[in-house]
Amino acid sequence: MWHEQWLSLTADSLHKLKTEGNTYDYIFLDECEQFIAHLLCSSTCKEHRHAILQSLKYFTYSARCVVLSDAHLSDVSLKFILAMRPDPTESPFVIRNRYQNGDRRVFWHEGSDRSGIVRQIKASLFLGDRVIVACDGLEFSKDLYEALQTLFPEKRIICINSENSNESGMRSLIENINAPGKLDGIDCLIYSPSVNTGVSIDTPHFDKVFGVFVGGSLAGTDCIQALNRYRLKVDWHVWVGSNPIGGYRPISAERIKRNKLQENDLCGFLLKIVQGSGEKTVADEFAWDAWAAIQARRNESLNNLRGDVRFLIEAQGHHLTTLSEETDWETKSELKAARDTNRQVHSQGICNAAPISATEARQLEAKERPTLQDHYHLERHRIETSWGKTVDAELIELDRGGRTIRQFTLLEALLENPSEVRTLNGKRIYFPPALVAEKDTMEREIFHSLDWRNDSVSWSLRRELGLHQFLKPDREFRNADSDLLELQKQAQRNALIIKDFLGVTIRRNATPIQILQQLLEQIGLRLVCDRREGSRGDQVRVYHLAPEQWTTAQEVLAYRRSKRESQDQKTVEAHSTSVVTGVTSDKYLNKGEVVTTKRESQDLPQNDLADGLEILAQAVELQQQALVQALWKTWNSLQRSHLLSLMSDELRRQMMSCLGLTTGALVRWFNRSGEWVVRSLGTATARIFSGTSPSMEWITNLGELELVTPPA
Repeated sequence: MWHEQWLSLTADSLHKLKTEGNTYDYIFLDECEQFIAHLLCSSTCKEHRHAILQSLKYFTYSARCVVLSDAHLSDVSLKFILAMRPDPTESPFVIRNRYQNGDRRVFWHEGSDRSGIVRQIKASLFLGDRVIVACDGLEFSKDLYEALQTLFPEKRIICINSENSNESGMRSLIENINAPGKLDGIDCLIYSPSVNTGVSIDTPHFDKVFGVFVGGSLAGTDCIQALNRYRLKVDWHVWVGSNPIGGYRPISAERIKRNKLQENDLCGFLLKIVQGSGEKTVADEFAWDAWAAIQARRNESLNNLRGDVRFLIEAQGHHLTTLSEETDWETKSELKAARDTNRQVHSQGICNAAPISATEARQLEAKERPTLQDHYHLERHRIETSWGKTVDAELIELDRGGRTIRQFTLLEALLENPSEVRTLNGKRIYFPPALVAEKDTMEREIFHSLDWRNDSVSWSLRRELGLHQFLKPDREFRNADSDLLELQKQAQRNALIIKDFLGVTIRRNATPIQILQQLLEQIGLRLVCDRREGSRGDQVRVYHLAPEQWTTAQEVLAYRRSKRESQDQKTVEAHSTSVVTGVTSDKYLNKGEVVTTKRESQDLPQNDLADGLEILAQAVELQQQALVQALWKTWNSLQRSHLLSLMSDELRRQMMSCLGLTTGALVRWFNRSGEWVVRSLGTATARIFSGTSPSMEWITNLGELELVTPPA
């Protein structure tokens, strides 16, 4: 009897798929270029990237046939997949579809001002046309929607972006967009990149398609796909930004890969990881090659997005008509007013959101499809916990979506003294403080080496430039200052290194003040001109640190310091039992495995503890295994131990079953690297052993274990 077994899933879910005894004869990777780019580069895969890659390797290796399909299939995808096959030299069978859905009239809008094409959108709606607007940014999609709603209140205008794409109404529209009557009454459909690959609008309804691409998020092929979502042949109007957002990016795959590997190695040196210690810094060479090639190709497109999109449009066989640059001041004013309104609405939404506990925040973060209201709750919680102040409109504006806090975090690290200073081969080396080193060490334990941020490297570079010496609020700065001239000399001599590791472009004609200003902006500070000195015609500007920003930064850093001091350093108790000798020894270890006699804790507040226990109990009772696993990962080992101590034996047993923590399970132990096997389970502890030393047995708390692979 024929038995058909099939499964459809995304890259993000691959790590959940069981590998033991599980194979698939045929694997179909639709839109494989975007699939591989998402797998290797997206933030949503970051936490499980290594496990996702290992699962993909296993299933690709064991499959009888792998089918790749993409409108822009390249050698990058072929090499990536072939590297995981049993015979990497096998010759792929290629079918090339030369069909081009071209022959459209495309009106190409020149210039650096998008107000001209927006005026055309307004004119089309005024004349009764139904239009689609594809764009590459959240903010513009919201601004355009607000402006059009104000101008045409009688029309039905829909905007789909990352903030509302998980709302039930929007999900229904996206998933059933070709259903009869689904598009009825829609005069304008605006969508950002949140409308995923694979969405195809085949129902005749719209009269024109507009594409407004500022640059910075979508490469050329992605812009073309966004325009092609509507399959029917109607007129296109396209405008693309003339300059890349964030500056020009490197386009050499070899250089990108070399820089990242050098950064990882340098960070390992600064963390005092001794060579030969067994740390795996380069894994999956084929994945590194594909990652670098994808980054280089994307950078090349973003550097010249306007030329790339125009080339692809012409290559599809469309008829291009170039329109001269047009600036419409009325439209610019309307977009600005819409932007101000959106900011007020966003700010009001955060202010009106009810405060939530840390447990509720973790629950919302684990939610598969958070709503806009969930976003408001999470933003309010983040701002409150980051600033330690009452949330109001002024604080939300100062926060800038978390950018200010991230900058102050860099400032905080720079103000810390190095843990050690050495002179090696005549060069002074600054080793990062614990505040920076612990974060990098944690990332190396959790994430794939592609995702290491290596903050120690950027900290050391800023320290070597002497940036910390300029962090004096009472000091005055002049272009002729000797230390500023030395900073200018160093920065221009190391301009390429600064560009690669700090992301700052140092111009050859930049003054010392301009270079210092660039470096200070990264840590949330800036210089302001205080006065001018000297006679007319020979005046010198005198600068100092902006007092408002410095005061705000000090308040935030003081709050962060008090939070760290109030929270005891996390330590973990490990009990070792030698099966051979029967000797038992107790010791407390931190992440660096340094013995301490002080037991420290990170207690959950009583309300959070009760909330967490209640939520877990409900999820276990309903056998919602995925929810139990997601919630469990949000707590650290000590918080887990506290929750376990309050559970009944039956609830604890059922929860361990949901988590897959059973006898024979392969687990990670927070106290040690590597993988461990569960030998037996107790009430609140487990006996585990390492595959390399099965005769040695360890007893650990259940809260310190996390499943790697379910038992076969």
